[in-house]
Amino acid sequence: MKNDSNTDNQDTSIDSSLQLALIAAALTTLADLIATFSALEAIDEARIQNEADKQAQEALDARFKTIEDQLKNLEDVIQDLKSGS
Repeated sequence: MKNDSNTDNQDTSIDSSLQLALIAAALTTLADLIATFSALEAIDEARIQNEADKQAQEALDARFKTIEDQLKNLEDVIQDLKSGS
């Protein structure tokens, strides 16, 4: 009879261990899912930032081109003034 009681305790211990292992596996899977969503969000944020940086650079390039054209016009006017003197 004592042997049956010991076997029952071992079965209960194994059942508890299996339940804990199942809970741990479920939590690990949930953590992996959260990490995946976090990585996707980071990728999306980086893509948005890259697009914003690209637009800002294009605006700066256009501004630089305008200043470059104005400087060329100013050089032409100065050259004309020197030639007319």
